[in-house]
Amino acid sequence: MSDRQRYDIWVHGVNTIVEYPDHAETIRHAGWGTLIEQREDPPNRYNWFHLPIPTPTIIQGEDNRLDWLALKVWMNENARLDRIHVRMGGSRIISVRPGIVGSDRDIEERIGRAGDDLDMVTEGLTVCAKVDFLSGSPRGRIIFRGAGAVFRPRIIWD
Repeated sequence: MSDRQRYDIWVHGVNTIVEYPDHAETIRHAGWGTLIEQREDPPNRYNWFHLPIPTPTIIQGEDNRLDWLALKVWMNENARLDRIHVRMGGSRIISVRPGIVGSDRDIEERIGRAGDDLDMVTEGLTVCAKVDFLSGSPRGRIIFRGAGAVFRPRIIWD
């Protein structure tokens, strides 16, 4: 497959949507992404975050195919990236459980293709991440840096 016919499309982390904002102590959108610090009072020790990916459905007059996606975050030691779902329209097409605990570092989690029966893109894509916030000090925090997808026109796959 030629990289000349590869289309990488990313959304900046500042566009992160917090599903349960009342669970968060801090939500800050800035030029470096979106920072979330979770409240410590149970049972609100998790949250879902959504990054919509601009999604072309036609490339060069051909149906668009999804190759892979990625999520870039920074987490401290009291945040765990528990699940990543990818949705096309209202349908979940990918679900993974990375179970990554942060350690004050940037993390890029690459998510593979959905499979031959689901790789044709017909609606918008959203990367959804469930983060568990662990007890302890410092308070669990995560910064969403961005999410992206790699697309190729159907002709490349055939």
